[in-house]
This record gives sequence, structure tokens and C-alpha cells, in this order.
Amino acid sequence: MVAAFAEGKLDLLRVAMEDRLHQPYRTAGFRYLPAAIDAAITAGAHGASLSGAGSSVIALASTGCDRIAAAFSRVASEYRLNACTCTLSPDSAGATFTIR
Repeated sequence: MVAAFAEGKLDLLRVAMEDRLHQPYRTAGFRYLPAAIDAAITAGAHGASLSGAGSSVIALASTGCDRIAAAFSRVASEYRLNACTCTLSPDSAGATFTIR
């Protein structure tokens, strides 16, 4: 995944995000996962996968974020899930926090 970003070969993200160790087993608990990943890819995402411990799904894209969000929403509706989508942009500053 790092090499895909470093070399600007974003088409490699699809394969890089195919988690063969954890996702197949975790799909039993997240039945919508294959449909959500397929929908994101079809809508134009470079790649998609289960995010963290779940139940979130992440898609990486350079364009078409509205289409991908709509695709995720359609899958959530089909599976009768309450869901929301967030479109985020990369941040070169990294994680930050404020002490009050």
C-alpha cells in the first residue's frame, strides 16, 4: 500500500486493500461487507476494505467521492442498516490535538 502511494500507482490500491487474512472471517459478522466493497469499486474507488475493527468500511479515491458515498448508502439501505458517510481529505500535518 505504501509503495502504491509512493510511486503514484493508485490502481494498485485495489489489490493492496484486499485483506486475505481477516476480512474473509469477519464477513460473517458484517454480511454487507462484500457488497459495500464492490459498490465502492464500481463507483470509482481505487480500493475499499473493512476499516479497523469494523463496522466501518473505508474507500480510497481521488475523484467521485459523492458517487462512492451514494453507493455505500445504497448498500446500507439494501441491508437495512443505519449508516452515514463522511468524505475526508488527506492531511499532511498528521494527527494533532489541542490542550485546553
